[in-house]
Amino acid sequence: MPSGPERIPLRIPRPARPADGGGGSYGGAREGLAGRGAGVALIVALSLGGLGLGWSLFSNAIADALAGPDPQAALSWKSEHPAALSALAAKTLDDGDPKAAAELSRRALAVDPLDVRAIRVLGLSAERTGDTALAEKLLKDAGARSRRDGPTQLWLFARNAATGDYDEAFARADALMRDRPELATRFYPVMADLAARPEATDALVRRLRMQPPWRDGFVQTYIRQAFDPGRPYALLERMEATGVKLSPVERKAMMMRLVQGKHYQQAFVFWVQSLGRADLESLADIRNGEFRPHVEDGPFNWTIEGPAKNFVEFTDAPDREGGALDIIFTGGPAPIGFVRQLLVLSPGQNVLSGEVKADQFQALAGPVWQVRCADGNQLLGETEPLTSSTGWRRFELRFEVPATGCEAQWLRLRLPGRDRQMSGEVWYDKLAISR
Repeated sequence: MPSGPERIPLRIPRPARPADGGGGSYGGAREGLAGRGAGVALIVALSLGGLGLGWSLFSNAIADALAGPDPQAALSWKSEHPAALSALAAKTLDDGDPKAAAELSRRALAVDPLDVRAIRVLGLSAERTGDTALAEKLLKDAGARSRRDGPTQLWLFARNAATGDYDEAFARADALMRDRPELATRFYPVMADLAARPEATDALVRRLRMQPPWRDGFVQTYIRQAFDPGRPYALLERMEATGVKLSPVERKAMMMRLVQGKHYQQAFVFWVQSLGRADLESLADIRNGEFRPHVEDGPFNWTIEGPAKNFVEFTDAPDREGGALDIIFTGGPAPIGFVRQLLVLSPGQNVLSGEVKADQFQALAGPVWQVRCADGNQLLGETEPLTSSTGWRRFELRFEVPATGCEAQWLRLRLPGRDRQMSGEVWYDKLAISR
């Protein structure tokens, strides 16, 4: 055979026999079995312990997952799961059993004394059973523990409002709307009702002064939905009186609501109050008659009517310094209206004047300037229609504002006829009203 590594036979030594003829051998075997049995017992014990720990973790995880959607099922996995107990308590209260809800809440609090929902349900259960003092104590405790528990904060908001603690009521509403913006539309009508109370107005103004993210939304909704526009107007006046600067959005919303309600004089005064000193000194019957590009918005300035936005712009006047209203006609149908501005003229004779230039302009009846009463739409006068090209030339319109029924007037550039096919470019400048 080929040579190779030496093979060493595997021998398992046998235990030596004792001299007494075998008794010792039985005893040794018994001791060996006993040692092995203890080891097995230890392994079994450790295995069972690990299984118990794993089962506990598993059942807790299942209970955690079911606590919200199915608290009853969660409790079948862990009978004293606090979140499941408080969730079931809330459901039981909604089902109309405040005593059972209170008992479930106490069980939850016995496991987790800081469970805000359990404290809240316990408080609401006390209220349902007539113990208002305990209800208020518990719900205040829940509210102090968490500003983010919506039902608790809603209850406390209503309680603060009912007891006249308006600063705290609006603070809670603010916290809830910041945390859950979707609640804002539910709060707006309630806050609007509170704003109508003189004693609550200052508290609301103090909160609005802090520029909360929901401020513009609330103010616009209040202005738009208030049955009497005088209520939001009073709130905005109070804001300004206490040094709160109104945003352009708030100011425009109020002006438009007053105009829609035909409170023209009040809208005009509200607008004038927003003007700076330089604007007040140059204030005329027509705002920005030179058509300078502007960012101010609202009915008392130029507004480009919707369809005309693709045809009209405020630009540099050709052949002269300053701005002009520029309209480009492409040969197709032109929009009926181009720009408008709301005026508040005194009764009597007035003269509208301006200058116009047209280049390569062709039309049977081009644009005209019209003055109409805002209330009733009575036509007070219109200029001659433009029909052909022209260099800069002056035009005038004499009209009379009646003593009654014409508190404000719309000045509009419009097309008077049915034929709206025209081409060319037209500029207007230096619009003014004199008496």
